[in-house]
Amino acid sequence: IDIVCDKKSVKPIALYESFFQIIGECRSRISHGGRNKTLKEIQANYNWTPHAFVDIFMKQGVECQIRKSIKTPVVSRPIISVGVMAKVQIDLVDMRSRPDAVSNDVIYSWILHCKDHFSKYTWAVALKAKSAEEVVLHLRTIFFTFGPCRILHSDNGKEFVNSKLQSILRLRVAEYYNLKRNYVVSGRNIIFTRVLQ
Repeated sequence: IDIVCDKKSVKPIALYESFFQIIGECRSRISHGGRNKTLKEIQANYNWTPHAFVDIFMKQGVECQIRKSIKTPVVSRPIISVGVMAKVQIDLVDMRSRPDAVSNDVIYSWILHCKDHFSKYTWAVALKAKSAEEVVLHLRTIFFTFGPCRILHSDNGKEFVNSKLQSILRLRVAEYYNLKRNYVVSGRNIIFTRVLQ
């Protein structure tokens, strides 16, 4: 191993070619005590060892893989639907960062995303603004084309919870289903946004 020393601290500087050997020696000296203890041991004996190399070394070690905690998935309640248009999930996708300008007067900044839970059929409608009037207009078109749904699932947005939407839901026996923390609908929007990109 070539040794180059720092004038101020009189500690050897770890050269690029010997990083992993130095990290391995320091790691075995502290009996595989973890990333922070390994960094302290390296800094006590050497100068200029990048933290990124220690992280890479830790990911490769068998001992670290065994000690690594296993992430348990979040248990969610399955949504059961019995037929087409039994449950429709709706939400708005914010596209203000990259709007679609058709002309100077017409700029679409939002997307109404509707998804039938049973058939996984998706409707996407461009909206000029995040308003209840536009949402109701396009939902009415979808419901008159495919029939009204039994359950309309959304977050508690003011564009979904209003008297205009309630009047559409009275067309047929429909139930409005909303949650304060609606991760299911937001998760569908993430998938939909990835498809758009």
